[in-house]
Amino acid sequence: METTYIYTLMDPRDNAVRYIGKSNRPRVRLSQHIRRAKRSNNCKRRWIQELLEEGLRPEIAILKEVPRDDWEQHEIEAIQSYREAGADLFNVHLGGNEPPTYTDEIRERISESVKAVWDDPEYIAIQRSHDEHRSERSREAVIEHWADPETKERHIEGIRRGWDNEERRQKLSERNREREKDPEYRKKHRKAVMQSRTLEVCAKISAAKKAFYADPEKRREQSERMKARWADPEWRAAKLEKHRTRRLEVQVHHHS
Repeated sequence: METTYIYTLMDPRDNAVRYIGKSNRPRVRLSQHIRRAKRSNNCKRRWIQELLEEGLRPEIAILKEVPRDDWEQHEIEAIQSYREAGADLFNVHLGGNEPPTYTDEIRERISESVKAVWDDPEYIAIQRSHDEHRSERSREAVIEHWADPETKERHIEGIRRGWDNEERRQKLSERNREREKDPEYRKKHRKAVMQSRTLEVCAKISAAKKAFYADPEKRREQSERMKARWADPEWRAAKLEKHRTRRLEVQVHHHS
């Protein structure tokens, strides 16, 4: 059975547990926390920066070893248990792949952290001097972030869990329908999409579609999904209205 680890990060100054996480390789994960702390400004990373400035670093401890396919509940229980015991954790998630929960205490902490940073003239001067390099640094940080297999695995699991939630899918659908009713939103959205469609991106999309439709089972599933949608009078009416609106907009554009 494959296993993973629930770990804690402790402050070496008072041995207080400040963060609880999950990792297949805790020591590597600690190094990642420290590396990323130098590039970001959330509460946990500012705490790590503070330790580094004092010549210290967080201490990591293995809380428990758990099955890799059942780690979420163990992390949730650990975070809840430590919070009930009075631990001042930097976790903004309940644990597992649950969405962030910003309590009043966490919001206040984030607000104070941001205010403290922007009240520091030295920090502001550094930020201004680094403007020309920021895009490149951000790009490198994103590449490093997604190069971590655990990060990708956790992100994909979160997306899957979200789409398995019927209520969440319904809310997203309703929100998108409301947005599409706004002509200005549709215009901006299409413009953003077209600007992002470079030749390289178009080639990747085309290859992905060809691979998808080359699978008979996926074609069958897609066909069934579309038949079910078109059988819904409300969805069909909305789709036809959208097509009519777009044709009118194209005609207006050509005649203007």
